[in-house]
Amino acid sequence: MNIYGKNVNYIQYGEGDKDVVLLHGWGQNIEMMNCIGKCLNNVRVTIFDLPGFGKSEEFDSSKSVGEYADWLKEALNQLGIDNPVLIGHSFGGRVSIKYASKYPTSEVVLLASPIIRKRHKPKFKERFYKLVKRTPFGEYFRKKIGSPDYNNASPVMRGTLVKAVNEDLLEDAKKIKSPTLFLAGRYDTEVPLDITQKAVDEMEKAGVDVALIIQDGDHFAYLYNIIQTCTVINNLINLEPTRNSNCEHIEENKEEANNSVNDIEYEDMYTDALPKQFSPEEYHKEKGKTRILENNNGNIKTR
Repeated sequence: MNIYGKNVNYIQYGEGDKDVVLLHGWGQNIEMMNCIGKCLNNVRVTIFDLPGFGKSEEFDSSKSVGEYADWLKEALNQLGIDNPVLIGHSFGGRVSIKYASKYPTSEVVLLASPIIRKRHKPKFKERFYKLVKRTPFGEYFRKKIGSPDYNNASPVMRGTLVKAVNEDLLEDAKKIKSPTLFLAGRYDTEVPLDITQKAVDEMEKAGVDVALIIQDGDHFAYLYNIIQTCTVINNLINLEPTRNSNCEHIEENKEEANNSVNDIEYEDMYTDALPKQFSPEEYHKEKGKTRILENNNGNIKTR
């Protein structure tokens, strides 16, 4: 596929009445989302390497989240996909929010996705780097001070990262018209849980049909709890529960799946996930009152 003169890598498989589009996080690729795609039933699954990641070429200049959303619209137009189910992790979630605020979607699932910009007083090292970055010593201190995501990126992608982290998407999220589900890690330091809870509350006040499920884990909690993740997504898009043979690949290909998280260390996340009953704290606020969501073999009910 070629979009705006740049080659785009994607995979597509499955058949069904709905199109599910999966978008990975920063510095990742198709494989990070394929474990979800393989667990979904009776849908057509499309997973992209976003521009600048995996095997997709980067743009000639730094782009905003909104420009990535417009790129996604063009990609889906070429594939004949309209009104998709969007599932995005982290940066892919940012793109999903922006897309859903502008274009029709069926459902939106946001995995550890930042909405409200984290505001903090700049640390000394950040202030210092701003002073020296344009000097002959700038490159040296960038490597010493910059985050791994920033340091590992090309100059074009560094600019994209800066644009992304400095953009607050709350007003965009309030415009989403389709059912929206957040899956958040209880111990996520990249997207703190209290920030996600605040975003959900503000979206609900704006009339968005939104819910939040809290999973044990960090920024990659959806992988720690992959069976639960797939089951909840299947239920959201009105499909059969996921505890079936389609998920056997997770255990069979455990080594491959673990390698796909780019050497992040987890504690047997796939083995541990299979036999466990679902036990995350789950809630959804409605009309100012807390509605607790419970799992019954993966089927969400309220009380």
